[in-house]
Amino acid sequence: MSDKKVIKGLPSVMHHEGVSSSDKQEIANLFAKNFATVYSEEIIVPNEYNYDRTNNLDHNNIQFQVNDIRNSLIEMKERAASGTDEIPAIYFKKCAHPLAGPLTLLFNWSLQTGNVPERWKVALITPIFKSGPKNEIKNYRGVSLISIIPKLLEKLVYDKINPILNPLIIDNQHGFMQHRSTLTNLLSFNNYVCKSLGSGCQVDCIYTDFLKLAGTS
Repeated sequence: MSDKKVIKGLPSVMHHEGVSSSDKQEIANLFAKNFATVYSEEIIVPNEYNYDRTNNLDHNNIQFQVNDIRNSLIEMKERAASGTDEIPAIYFKKCAHPLAGPLTLLFNWSLQTGNVPERWKVALITPIFKSGPKNEIKNYRGVSLISIIPKLLEKLVYDKINPILNPLIIDNQHGFMQHRSTLTNLLSFNNYVCKSLGSGCQVDCIYTDFLKLAGTS
């Protein structure tokens, strides 16, 4: 995350939809109100699609070994943000060897039974500045910070399923892909446009943008 976007402190007075406040609690409530507009009530859509399964992944087949956990703990960044439990990442990193065994049992149990502790689902929402006036709450996006243990489990599951899912994703996908970015997207697009125009073909392009995106860290 760019240091330019991380706000070390907010302006003393914040504004949102005609409301101005210097009270920290009220500012927090205004941020919560703004971030809540990103989400909508769950819409249940009937699954009427017929598709061929090209690859099956049963979560019961995912098994973590002690070495998997130990190595992930050792590789953990010491300054990784902690969540609601406020247990710092350096604690897990320094205690990688004694913690690897118990965490292996816990993670395997969670996947096999489908149980996820409620505490793991609770996150701290941190406002990250995007652009524009810094005293406008609408110019911030929320990033959720979960605790180290569920964050570690997410990474381990990702490492297991990513090799299976990656070959199934179309080559034109650049967002949220490792080693890809807006730069690789623009390079591919520029190459396509140059080839098309060189062949005498017409190129039509439509750009869309999302006003708000939610993130997890």
